[in-house]
Amino acid sequence: MLPDGLLGIGPFLLAIPLVFALSAVVFFRGTARAGIPWQRVLRLQLALSIVALLGARGFSFVFDELWNPLDPGRTPVVAGWRASGGILAMALALPLFRARLLPEVSLARYADVLGPTIAVALGVYRIQCLLAGCCGGPVCNQFFCLSYAPGTEIWRAQLEAGHIGGAAWSAATFPLHLAFMAASLGIGAWLWRYDPRRRFDGEVFLLFLMLHEGAKFLLEFLRAPQSLLLQASSLLPALIAFAVWLTILGRGRAQAAA
Repeated sequence: MLPDGLLGIGPFLLAIPLVFALSAVVFFRGTARAGIPWQRVLRLQLALSIVALLGARGFSFVFDELWNPLDPGRTPVVAGWRASGGILAMALALPLFRARLLPEVSLARYADVLGPTIAVALGVYRIQCLLAGCCGGPVCNQFFCLSYAPGTEIWRAQLEAGHIGGAAWSAATFPLHLAFMAASLGIGAWLWRYDPRRRFDGEVFLLFLMLHEGAKFLLEFLRAPQSLLLQASSLLPALIAFAVWLTILGRGRAQAAA
């Protein structure tokens, strides 16, 4: 792990170019498939990306640095980022920005393009978690468990708990960030393949919220220490999306039967 970065570049700055490069491929291929002119959508997507980054940073600042109900004495995560905050900020800003910057495009269809894009972006971003040594699971001794270098969040937590010496690497832990990565990339790939078979515009984005946030809720049970707030911030959008999805499908069946 590289908690101090590589060649003077921190883990966040190392991961961000990969995030933008790979998610841009998914996004622009998605807009082409949806018939949305990519030249018109650049300003909208740039605005949404900035809002998402601010939301992710703001959520982490409030949760990690101002208020942590589970462990107020825990060392705060400086310049942390929380995916739930970014997704929430983007969802709130999307209707407003789309209406102003791209009013002729269906909001639901545009959201469908964003679903796989966000999943891929979040999956690739977990490289930062791997390098920084954060988002770890419980101690384990399986072949896939990883130890983390001094200075990482996992190492600091074990040091403060008295489990390791100051110069030692952390005890091997379950690499939760890699599980998050696999879930995000797998769901993104499935959503991409499902999009041509969607039953209504907006379904892909609803499925993204249901599957991605639902998977994140389940994986959060493995986080050490466990965070009820992070679990709730994933479970709530998944349940709301599920309720909306069922409602739309029910109306469609009722109209078909009428």
